[in-house]
Amino acid sequence: MSTTFKIVFSGQLNDDADISNVQSKLSEFLSIPHYIVIKLFDGKAYALVKNLTSIDAVKTESKLKAFGLITKVEPQFPSVIPTEKNTDSKQIILHKASVDSDNLNREKTDSEQHNQQTNSVIKEPISNTVAATNTKNKWLTRTLKTSLYINYIILFILVISSIVIASKLITSNLATKNSSNETIENFSYTRYKQYLNYQSIAPVNNNSDEKIKTDQQKINDYFILFSHSINNYADTVGQLNIEAMGGDKLKQHLQEIDDLGPQFMFWQQLTRLAKNLNDDALYMSQFEKTDPAQIQWINAIDWISQSYIRQNQDKSQNLTQQAEPLPVALQNNSTLTLNLVLLITLMSFLTLLIILLKGKLRRISYN
Repeated sequence: MSTTFKIVFSGQLNDDADISNVQSKLSEFLSIPHYIVIKLFDGKAYALVKNLTSIDAVKTESKLKAFGLITKVEPQFPSVIPTEKNTDSKQIILHKASVDSDNLNREKTDSEQHNQQTNSVIKEPISNTVAATNTKNKWLTRTLKTSLYINYIILFILVISSIVIASKLITSNLATKNSSNETIENFSYTRYKQYLNYQSIAPVNNNSDEKIKTDQQKINDYFILFSHSINNYADTVGQLNIEAMGGDKLKQHLQEIDDLGPQFMFWQQLTRLAKNLNDDALYMSQFEKTDPAQIQWINAIDWISQSYIRQNQDKSQNLTQQAEPLPVALQNNSTLTLNLVLLITLMSFLTLLIILLKGKLRRISYN
């Protein structure tokens, strides 16, 4: 019996070889499934083809090297067909129907019958490997599907919550707008006529009338003191007096300024200023009317009036800023907006996670 040869492969490739491309070509060349070809690259020695003549062995090795595999040809010694699993050898015997360049069919020889018997021996461990892989894929598929269903449920809950929050936000904005419109309507002409009707039928409060009369009397007294001092100053220095400057209108204007602050506070400051000017009248009379050193009493009154107005406006603004917190409606709108943004962020994250899980399931089903 002539000597036969086998081609042994230990999982090594050329440096410039692409393992994926090599596996695909080897699977097609040996006519075996792709997942079995992958197992041949675990670093152990496998006999890819056996029972070859020396010429066939050289041809087959040349083709395998062209794929990028590093193989070697070894002589094959006759041996008895094993009847139980050989723990010392980890070779997989793969039969190639033909290695001739013309791919001609040959009749079955004694060596081919020997290969069929050997393949029947290794069929069982390969089947066990496939079964284990399928079981692992089934468990992984079930886990991914469960995670996918849970993510769908959470995403559904988040969508419902977002719709509820968005509806609340829209309702709150509409309520705020309506409230603003109602506030504006309260100052309409109709409301003013209602106010006049109410004033015409309202009972007269005697105590209120007495207070008004008393307050008006005090105002008149303050204005008399103020006018007396100012008129004396004006006559001494040769300036126009209060009557010449429109006394009644000036009195009304000064009373409006006094209403900005505590009652009679401004009148007290005016009378004090007028008295100081009157005391300084003789000194001021030494200057010419056109001399800037001579104080114009109307300018002094304007200065103290503007100062008093600014003082009370600043106090009013500070009290308004301290007394007016952020409206409750605006606080609620800010909270709802923040919650809506957080929900949209979570939904985006879950959507991305669902896409990844579906892609993983699709890859498992394809393999």
